[in-house]
Amino acid sequence: YVQLIEARDLPQRAGDMLPSAFTCASLFRLSGALLDPSAAFPVEHSTAAGEDGQGVFIRKVVPQQRSKIFHRGTSPTWNQAFVFADVYPDPAHLSPDLRPDEVGRAPLDGQQVALLLSVHDSAASAGGARAGGGRSAGDDDLIGTAVIPVRQGHPSDHWVVLRTRRVNPKRKNPAVHLRVAYGSSAPGTKGDTARMRDTAFLA
Repeated sequence: YVQLIEARDLPQRAGDMLPSAFTCASLFRLSGALLDPSAAFPVEHSTAAGEDGQGVFIRKVVPQQRSKIFHRGTSPTWNQAFVFADVYPDPAHLSPDLRPDEVGRAPLDGQQVALLLSVHDSAASAGGARAGGGRSAGDDDLIGTAVIPVRQGHPSDHWVVLRTRRVNPKRKNPAVHLRVAYGSSAPGTKGDTARMRDTAFLA
């Protein structure tokens, strides 16, 4: 169970236009050691309908959960709950031959998992605002990502800093506020109480 509360310090579009942001979330099985904080997570969310194929180094999956769009704001508030019943395979086991919508999932049964979050600027909101187009309706700009290992413990409530593709030293790093419970304390789930680690591992 993940409650997506809000975000802060999201970057503006070109021309100082405000972003229209939404967040995607998915769970991945972790069959080995915890994620290396310095390593890039080899999976991204596919937000374009009908996207075909995989990247050479990055695999893509359809997000299990997707928030509503918060129109025109750098500090969006969603207050939206996500409940997960299944989990994607370990990223190391994702096939490069499958399209994003062909990647299967297994039931969530208390195993160690990682939560992939990605915040996007909606192309549907931006397309009409740019003269001459410039973005297709299915092409959503990635603002940033975060990957958080989920382990046994207590529910958590904290801010997670996003890793962005474009770093601007004059701006604060964007971040997302989450509440997470994994187990009997999570609405709609069963099993032992668990928590998200207090240390966020960045994608």
